[in-house]
Amino acid sequence: MANESQVPQRADDNHFISSIQWSNNGERLLTSAYDNISRVWSMQGKLEGLFRSQNSLICSCWNKSDTLVASGGDDTNILIWNPNTIQKDPLYTFT
Repeated sequence: MANESQVPQRADDNHFISSIQWSNNGERLLTSAYDNISRVWSMQGKLEGLFRSQNSLICSCWNKSDTLVASGGDDTNILIWNPNTIQKDPLYTFT
């Protein structure tokens, strides 16, 4: 679970959400936004995972087992990351 001190604050109101998706088991919510961040939320509204990209994130989706997330942004890269951690570097990048 994410530590509250690790959660970046939004710089302004122009970073709207670009995608939302429930996990396959229905227990977590994945959001991506133009603030370059994808977030994983519990059903109780607690932040459980976070990935910060270099560019705006347009979409993100879970793998079938909810153990990885793929995110894509305006730089045309696909970034694979662990939804249970705070990350700045993806596990894998497809360009």
